[in-house]
Amino acid sequence: MSTISSSSSIEIGKELQKAQIEFLDAPVSGGVKGAIDANLSIMVGGKKDTFKKSIYILNSMGKNIVYAGKLGMGQIFKMCNQIMVGTHIQSMCEAFALCKSKGGDLKLLKDTLMGGAANSWLLENLGDLVIDKNDKAGFRIDLQLKDLKLASEAAFESGIPLPGLALVQSLYLEAKAHNEGKNGNQSLFKTYDRITNQK
Repeated sequence: MSTISSSSSIEIGKELQKAQIEFLDAPVSGGVKGAIDANLSIMVGGKKDTFKKSIYILNSMGKNIVYAGKLGMGQIFKMCNQIMVGTHIQSMCEAFALCKSKGGDLKLLKDTLMGGAANSWLLENLGDLVIDKNDKAGFRIDLQLKDLKLASEAAFESGIPLPGLALVQSLYLEAKAHNEGKNGNQSLFKTYDRITNQK
């Protein structure tokens, strides 16, 4: 259930198959709260029959269980999730930085954005933490960076350019360079405080 490379999941599956052990890759999304509440999203790759046999176990940990396809595809789905998480947080921090630079009310902005097409789970759940300059860890920057690196490597393997991923990875690396790896991933706001020279 760790987030690892898709190719590693495939190799693990091949080795286990030699011993007649079935293997599913099943990374999760939903953070610490989702784990505590047994409300995780679980993205599963592997043989469909093995998935069906394991569904009752997965249902005890999560509410949104998705069969993503062949072995390794659960990891790919998780990488796609993490690209979007990182870029959503980045765009939220960027929008807040612009509003702040013009003297705007960030709480009013957040409430306004939640009423339109810009709304997201991240805005709803992390927006106030960004506004309040709260860097508490739910999902840490170090883990976000690890997942973005996996996505970047997968993109490189496929020979596809993902410039948004490259940008957000660089911004999180900036945070890590300032010893913020143990902070929550929403604390990318500190990077924006630095690059926009705002507090």
